[in-house]
Amino acid sequence: MYTLEIGRKAVAVIDADEEQARSVFDQEAFRNDLRQMTSDGEPLWDGVAPLNLRPASEEESETFDLMMEEDAEAFDEDETLDGEEEGLDVLFLVPIDDGEDDA
Repeated sequence: MYTLEIGRKAVAVIDADEEQARSVFDQEAFRNDLRQMTSDGEPLWDGVAPLNLRPASEEESETFDLMMEEDAEAFDEDETLDGEEEGLDVLFLVPIDDGEDDA
C-alpha cells in the first residue's frame, strides 16, 4: 500500500504497488479531482504543492483494511459503489466535503 501526501499531509491510501500507485496518482483526471475536492472547505490540492508518494504506515494500512471491510459488509459482492468499476481502491484519510449545503 502507498500513501499520497500533499504538503507533508497524508491525504489518501491506495492498495497497490508503487508503479500502480504512481499511475493512478499521476493521472490528470485524478489531479483535477484533487483540485476540485475540498476538506473542511479547503481544496485538497492547490495544483502547486508537491505530491509525494511513500509506503503506507502500519496505521494507514490498518485504517484502509478496516474501511474496506466495512464497505464490503454494507454491499453485496456483486454491487459497486455509484457504478464504480472494480479496480484499485483509494481511501481518503481526510474528511471530504460532500458539496451539499447543510442549511
